[in-house]
Amino acid sequence: MIQTPINYKRYYDIDWIRVLIILDLFPFHTACLVIRWGQISFASNLPLDTSILWVYVTFVDKWHMCLLFLVAGISAFFSLERRPAKEYVKERIRRLLVPLIFGVIFIIPITSYYWQHAFKSSAVGFHNDFVVFLANYPRVFIHNGTHRWTHLWFIAYLFTYSVISLPLFIYIRKHDRGSLITRVATLCEKKGVILLFSIPLFFIQSVIHIKQLAWISFAFYRLILFIYGYIFCSDKRFLRAIEKNIAISLLLGFILTLYMFILLRYGEIPLPYYKFKYLTYEFLSDLNIWCWILVIMGLGARFLNFKNRALEYLNRASYPLYLLHFTVISIAGYYLTDSYPNLRYAPKAIEFFILSIMSFILSIAIYDLFIKRTKVGRFIFGMK
Repeated sequence: MIQTPINYKRYYDIDWIRVLIILDLFPFHTACLVIRWGQISFASNLPLDTSILWVYVTFVDKWHMCLLFLVAGISAFFSLERRPAKEYVKERIRRLLVPLIFGVIFIIPITSYYWQHAFKSSAVGFHNDFVVFLANYPRVFIHNGTHRWTHLWFIAYLFTYSVISLPLFIYIRKHDRGSLITRVATLCEKKGVILLFSIPLFFIQSVIHIKQLAWISFAFYRLILFIYGYIFCSDKRFLRAIEKNIAISLLLGFILTLYMFILLRYGEIPLPYYKFKYLTYEFLSDLNIWCWILVIMGLGARFLNFKNRALEYLNRASYPLYLLHFTVISIAGYYLTDSYPNLRYAPKAIEFFILSIMSFILSIAIYDLFIKRTKVGRFIFGMK
């Protein structure tokens, strides 16, 4: 029989990891905006502060949202254990679909305008005048394909995963007698075996991505991580194995990250073809992502399995903060540099710290004053 956590014990480390990932999105997206990430490369002759921010964004971008999907899978496990499948779907609709619909109508257009304005975008359908931009936005959204989900892509994917994976989760809970999951969990008690979970991720990236189906590989990659989260809670030996392999995961992650940055600085990322060079690169890249996921999960289990007032507050605030942060950063970044144009010529580190702190304070203020205190605000932002 599949082993479940005794009395559905609360894993506070999972709450902390979720909160810390979402809080990290403030400096992450601020750094993206400040250094115009995606428009520069490490091979360029960059100032020291810009280089540090570029390294930070490039490193974190590889694994932080992947980890968030795995954590979401763990949350799905506990949600399904506490309620029947029908109530689980209702809860997913209320907490994911309602904020997504609200976001598509109100959040994404505003975010897209200010983010593209900050990047001086020449995208089809982009207009300097906000009213003109909004008037053209539905047409662009439906026909031109230039619409971006911005940060709400995570909510859209998570709702989809929650629905399509439900039959599998129900089967595991009701019919799987431990014949497969228990055997795998037993194997994971051996040192290093948990690292092999990177192989399905490599398979998806190498096979599907090479076929020029990047969007499909992106979606399936995160789906696998979401399912991993559920399975890891089905037998607590998985979580123990993660903690047991912190040292080897950290060592491998450090070595592989160093290799990736050396390749970015002095080498060349191979193109996605069925060739040994690319397959080797992709295997090491996916193993690197998986190692850092294991490191964060393992360190969290060892040091963060406690609660305090900060966790109680931030755990409730984390979802609204996720929905708000990108929009607040985009608007604050635009008006800050517009009101104080000299800031554009200041060291990037100064612009980064000012905008990060300002965006976080504004987001907390909006949450605390207008969202958590009203029934409407709590409903449209998916709060319990």
